[in-house]
Amino acid sequence: MSNSQEEEIARNYICSGNPDVTVVVVDATCLERNLNLVYQTMELTPNVIVCVNLLDEAKKKGIFVDLKKLSLLLGVPVVGTIARKKKTLMQLLSTIHDMSIGKLKAAPILVQSSEVSDIIIKAEEVAKKVCVYQDKKRSVRDIQIDKILTSKTFGIPIMLLFLGVLFWITIVGANYPSQLLSNFFGVLEEKLISVFDYFYSPEWLKGIVIDGIYKTLSWVIAVMLPPMAIFFPLFTFLEDLGYLPRIAFNLDKCFKKCCTSGKQALTMCMGATNW
Repeated sequence: MSNSQEEEIARNYICSGNPDVTVVVVDATCLERNLNLVYQTMELTPNVIVCVNLLDEAKKKGIFVDLKKLSLLLGVPVVGTIARKKKTLMQLLSTIHDMSIGKLKAAPILVQSSEVSDIIIKAEEVAKKVCVYQDKKRSVRDIQIDKILTSKTFGIPIMLLFLGVLFWITIVGANYPSQLLSNFFGVLEEKLISVFDYFYSPEWLKGIVIDGIYKTLSWVIAVMLPPMAIFFPLFTFLEDLGYLPRIAFNLDKCFKKCCTSGKQALTMCMGATNW
């Protein structure tokens, strides 16, 4: 299944491009959700390698993934990676090389039915078998939070409240540093004009440098830099909390009516703030 143009291109190539190896990168912190893609890919091509990324982030959350057991249950090679550690990436490259030359072969264990519901059920079963939660209370707490943040009753109102506060902090908070930057560039402009006047520079040169290049750059920096410096850290904070995927989930049904997916809402939020 494809929900965007880039996903459609990837799917078409896997179906008709006869790839030597297809690496499916999954998130160790939410393995169950990502296994859906793994099973769909294994239906298209047998030469699949599953790359379980973000093992360090999963460890912070008390989640441990049994990679060997996952490989047995899927019937394909599974490699764990941490993007900051070169050793894990070299192991992934070695596995890709071995499969591409036929030294390593996979025997994908497919879901008996290709219905979406069956794939989701199978992904849930496999995730429960290979994922060990050190803090089980935290797992239960996350499920309870999901029921509230993604519910039909409270999901949208809470999302609108969060985004409203986020935009308000960004827009109102950016006014103060914008004004400071504007005043600073104004003082600097007077100094530059004095320098040009001291050297008796022609008016056309002063107009190009001061009124053209300098004012354009200073206005762009004063107006655009503060909102971006405030919005993106806040957006990153929401992502670290795990709320952005929940926003995408809440809006997925609405966006599917426009032939896209809920994750496009996140791009629209960033675009609206930049505008």
